[in-house]
Amino acid sequence: MAENLPAAYLLLQCLQQHGMACEVFNEHAMGAAGELPLMEVYPEVWVLEDRDYELARRTIKEFEALHQQQRPQQQCPVCREWNPAGFEIC
Repeated sequence: MAENLPAAYLLLQCLQQHGMACEVFNEHAMGAAGELPLMEVYPEVWVLEDRDYELARRTIKEFEALHQQQRPQQQCPVCREWNPAGFEIC
């Protein structure tokens, strides 16, 4: 399960780069949030071959660790507020 559709596609591409066949499911299900339980509408990335299970788990752990690292922040020269790296407009 991914937190959102862009994250699902990033993970999908990461797994595909490691040679695994996979697909995104529930791609358009977020519109049903409220009508269906929230946990049922999140996008999911499915690895299609059982033989890829262990490689997929290792790859996902590496992917999550990389994307959970604290990103450097920068201070706005105008208002002095701290913002994520790459922030350009105050």
